Amino acid sequence: MNEFFKVLNYIYYDKKPYSQLNDVEKKSINAYMLHRFISMVPEYCGIVNEVQSVPNLTDEQLYNVYCSLLPKAKKWAKYIKPASEKTNKEQLKLLSSLLECSQREVLDYLKILTDIQVNEILKSYGQNDPSLIKGNKKSSRKRN
Repeated sequence: MNEFFKVLNYIYYDKKPYSQLNDVEKKSINAYMLHRFISMVPEYCGIVNEVQSVPNLTDEQLYNVYCSLLPKAKKWAKYIKPASEKTNKEQLKLLSSLLECSQREVLDYLKILTDIQVNEILKSYGQNDPSLIKGNKKSSRKRN
């Protein structure tokens, strides 16, 4: 187990005193990462907000504050990753040339258009290539 996650477990559940941490565990304490991971537990967001407002806390002070403020409980928070969308490079180049704009602008358009709308645009320009006209995971998304 990564030392950082051991330290999180000490804060959440074991409440191990800072003086009993080994050197590797002490070095793994990173204020930014502690705030980030603890704030992923929704009921702790307010506590993290208050602790972040206190300037210049040392790693030891930060560890001790969280150990004393957070209740002893096993906590697990799902790490939220940004969603990555795959784009069809051929479709991107084609739309860029058809619409006479940059590929970056086309990517912006693709974020707000559904696949059905993109397919209609391609068909209106006479593009019927099935490899270019195919649905991505956005096609089932409903427009508001």
